[in-house]
Amino acid sequence: MTTIQADISIPQTSIVVDFQLGVKGADGKGWTGGNYDPETGKITFQSNDGLGFETEDIRGTGDGDGSGEDGKGWTGGSYNATTGQVTFASEDGLGFTTGDLRGAQGGAGSDGADGADGSDGSDGQTGPGWTGGEYEPSTGKVEFASDDGLGFETGDLRGADGADGAGVPTGGTIGQRLRKTSSNDYETAWADEPAEIGIALGDEVSDIEVGTGVVSFHMPISMNLVKVRLGFSTGPVGAAAEYDLKEAGVSVLSSPVSVPSGADTATSTAISDTSLAEGSKMTVDCSQIGSTTAGAGPKLWLIGTRAA
Repeated sequence: MTTIQADISIPQTSIVVDFQLGVKGADGKGWTGGNYDPETGKITFQSNDGLGFETEDIRGTGDGDGSGEDGKGWTGGSYNATTGQVTFASEDGLGFTTGDLRGAQGGAGSDGADGADGSDGSDGQTGPGWTGGEYEPSTGKVEFASDDGLGFETGDLRGADGADGAGVPTGGTIGQRLRKTSSNDYETAWADEPAEIGIALGDEVSDIEVGTGVVSFHMPISMNLVKVRLGFSTGPVGAAAEYDLKEAGVSVLSSPVSVPSGADTATSTAISDTSLAEGSKMTVDCSQIGSTTAGAGPKLWLIGTRAA
């Protein structure tokens, strides 16, 4: 802040006024000049701001010895920074207060540089929360645990049961397996597991001969016999070749399986005993051969399903 002193001289009177100025703003209201008229004893103040005025006769009365009495004047003045006004004090009735002498407020200055960052504050206390949670699959609920009184249990979070999938068809018996019934998805059915047993009844080149028990074997599995197939490397000519299949010496065929003359294979479904037990002894008899060409390389196939 700047202090300005203004001296106003009046004959036989001197007044000193201190003005306390803030940061310079726009020019404030004030006086542009003043003059004293010795004829009237008055001071006239000029102002471009409408503050001009004229005092009364401030001359004192003379006493004939060349010195007059003290003239009228001011004893002091003070500036009010809050209102911007100057108050003149006087013991002669000349005291007055000016209007607001402050100019318009100056524009804001540029921002100062940022100050240094302050130090980090201390950590706050731990807030309330949960210490754990557990899902109960039998109810579909989740229970949240808390040491701060926030524990709660949800409702059942499980969704509705979905529609049943295609899955495995119902039914079936022991030992059966699923098989496709078409090329479409999910079209399956239970079926007995296929079983096939092939037996060579002789070598590939020797003529077959009529005989009992030309070959024997034991059943490796329990089997439901569906059909038998007889085949030759060289088929019979002149007459059919016929074979019978027996379990424990008893035929399981209603009639022998027969390959006609000139053919090399035949299939028979004439089954009298379809159930063949695992481990049972099987024998094959040859009851007839071709009259011109006996036949060679005979094989017998047992075709059916695996029994439980």
